[in-house]
Amino acid sequence: MSTDRIRRQGLAPLRLRGSPDGEGEPLPGLEAPHDGGFPQAVAASEVAPPSEDRAGLDGDAGREPGAVEVVGKPGTPRREHDTVAAGPGPVSAAVGRRAPFGPIERLDHDRLVAEQHASLRSPRRRYCVPARVLFRLMDVVYGKARTLEKFRVLELVARVPYQAWENVAYVAVTHTARQPGFARRVFERVRTSRWEQDNEQWHLLILEELTAAGPRQPWIRSRLVPQVLAFAYYQLSWFLFALRPASSYRLNADFEDHAEHEYALLVQEQPEWEQMPYEGSFTGDFGAYRSLADLFRQIGYDERLHKLESEAHIARARFS
Repeated sequence: MSTDRIRRQGLAPLRLRGSPDGEGEPLPGLEAPHDGGFPQAVAASEVAPPSEDRAGLDGDAGREPGAVEVVGKPGTPRREHDTVAAGPGPVSAAVGRRAPFGPIERLDHDRLVAEQHASLRSPRRRYCVPARVLFRLMDVVYGKARTLEKFRVLELVARVPYQAWENVAYVAVTHTARQPGFARRVFERVRTSRWEQDNEQWHLLILEELTAAGPRQPWIRSRLVPQVLAFAYYQLSWFLFALRPASSYRLNADFEDHAEHEYALLVQEQPEWEQMPYEGSFTGDFGAYRSLADLFRQIGYDERLHKLESEAHIARARFS
């Protein structure tokens, strides 16, 4: 991969590893943030299923001070700088001891490749007017080319429907607390929205890290416009969810369908990423991948699951 192409994509430095001293031979303009061996993919069977809802790990015996165990690998400590250290209070300490929620369903390399091809073959949804306006605006402001900077903005916006749904659901819980059964069902929506929001947050943090050392757009396009887009999209998602929830779910399904296909095309356009291992600062939370291609395949697969979740709620959008 040429240095010019790395700069155009906005990739932060990564380094190929594997030599005895952990340094390895760098790709042009790439450099690795950690030492150690080549990152290995983790099979989906090694990851706790979503139903566990970030369930706490069994016991702290033998754990290094400040370390947190990695989901699905009991007894394997994660270095403190790989994640935010547990806070001083009992609640933050308890959160720090719990398994992180990264990918919705962690796939191995073969499954990731198969699912990418499935995304490429699948037809896109018929996007609603607000979704088409958003996608058109993104193309006008950031160009039609698929760059990491553009995907960073996409992920900034992607979180906000789940924040809006969580907010509306919490208000509903407040007003239905005297009906515990109904309130419990509403609270399940809160938990799902929070979980999906956290998954999108990891996507954003990863994109922020990968683009940190690359060229940035002018401040207005790189910081102000994304915040304006996110604010407007939040208000629209909130309003639709409060007025007609099915429309809010339909809008989000369109957004996630677009993201799924765009990630699949991004990987297809960057064949050299197959030879570029990834192990950034968030591998303790989102997992280590043997290539940038697999990392983005996983993110694209996450987007498909978000889409399917929203589609499943369109017919049963209201709390019941």
